Amino acid sequence: MAMRVVILGSGVVGVASAWYLNQAGHEVTVIDR
Repeated sequence: MAMRVVILGSGVVGVASAWYLNQAGHEVTVIDR
């Protein structure tokens, strides 16, 4: 079951997490100030 995920911060860890979650089929939104 795909989840909708929000990642706060677009540093190296945030972008890597977003990429891996997206590859796993989740809907990812990255928010950075």
